[in-house]
Amino acid sequence: MLYRIIIFALFFNFIFVNYANSEIITSEKIGKIFKRKGISNFNSSVSIISLKTGDSIFDYNKERLLAPASNMKILTSSAALKLLKPEHRFRTVIYSDSYIKNGIINGNIYIKGYGDPDLTYERLAKTVRKLKNYGLKEVQGDLIADESFFDSQDVGKGWKIANYGNSVYSARISALSINRNTIEVWVRSGEKNGDKGIITLEPENDFFIVENKLITGGSYPNLIITRDMTKEGRNKIIVKGSIPLGNHSEINKMNLENPCLYTGYVFAKLLQKEGIKINGKIRKSITPQNVIQLIETQSRPLSNIIYDFNKNSVNIIGEILLKYLGAVFRGKPGTIEKGADVLKKDFLENIVKVDTKGIVIADGSGLSPMNRISANHLVQVLKYMYSDISVQPDLLASLPLSGADGTLERRTKNTLGERKFRAKTGFINNVSALSGYVFSKDGTPFAFSLLFNNFYNLSTAISIQDEIATYIANNIYKE
Repeated sequence: MLYRIIIFALFFNFIFVNYANSEIITSEKIGKIFKRKGISNFNSSVSIISLKTGDSIFDYNKERLLAPASNMKILTSSAALKLLKPEHRFRTVIYSDSYIKNGIINGNIYIKGYGDPDLTYERLAKTVRKLKNYGLKEVQGDLIADESFFDSQDVGKGWKIANYGNSVYSARISALSINRNTIEVWVRSGEKNGDKGIITLEPENDFFIVENKLITGGSYPNLIITRDMTKEGRNKIIVKGSIPLGNHSEINKMNLENPCLYTGYVFAKLLQKEGIKINGKIRKSITPQNVIQLIETQSRPLSNIIYDFNKNSVNIIGEILLKYLGAVFRGKPGTIEKGADVLKKDFLENIVKVDTKGIVIADGSGLSPMNRISANHLVQVLKYMYSDISVQPDLLASLPLSGADGTLERRTKNTLGERKFRAKTGFINNVSALSGYVFSKDGTPFAFSLLFNNFYNLSTAISIQDEIATYIANNIYKE
């Protein structure tokens, strides 16, 4: 009897400690947070549902189609996980016109991309070392880079390229990509004042022409780095300004034009480093049908790639995934239009079971201001993904954790919202969005989507999003 009394007391104490100062979650309370000045109610779409019962606990204009910014990544990543499966791997393949005989390929060597968003310099270097171990010493013909698995449109619809400049978030799209189609420019001082600064590129390659107008001197770095494209399709980097004597390397990361040809040049440089000679040119073309496959390199599983995609909001992954889905399920070449059709019909309509009328998919990452989707659409996607054990853990783990990591690392830090919800952030001009999952204090799971367009104050829009999620996390839900 005493044992039962002790157990009851411990249980009562647990309930008291956990629910003390908690209140019942109500739509009225959420409505008060939502209606704070700083956002446009007309240009907002909100939906919050219990994943236990499916009931709505708050919604506002939930069917209104708005720009979602990077919340579009929830749709792209969910469709990819479900249709391709989390264990899916992407390929990059090396072909040749002939077998290696006496260390020589009698003809061309080809590197063909099949929409691998995960190819890195290190992976390609490992592949080249294997070619060396196969006995390859010389290629008598050309090195050909092939991106024909996708079409040639290298930016999303509506992208404001003139405004994005060299930013990594607007990296160009190609079926043959490496290092997410970005390059690092390392800059350090010369040996004495007045010397030219020293510029190196990572990875090392002959694709870029470097114009060095950097001078050693001054008391602080004053760098201007621009990028241009040559008539031959290569890129030129111009570095101007000054850098103080003894200054350690300044690292500047930027996107690049013509990523397919760039990958070809990186491949050629790696072959050269291993002592493999290319007698011909480096150029872009299409791989013939009667070639011989020498070797292929495969990506990490899709689940790992989705983790990077959502956690750190890597736009280029979404663009490649969208075209890849188009190529796989609608036929080559992969295009934005084909990928959008797959997302709408194969995933949203056939699997999630929602009406896609009015939805606009202009890209896979949300960078385009032309995208249109509602909070209800995103919540229904989140609801479906949560119900499917084959994909739920992968999507859930990929979403930033509030106050802890990814794009939510600094939001709700040292507040009651820290480590309380997992959600995808989203921001482009006049758009702020937050969609994801939160558990109430009694363990009830919720899916939520908060899309704000044309707000009056960005900081207020963000604080409203965080406060709503934090409120749910710290109170209890009574069905």
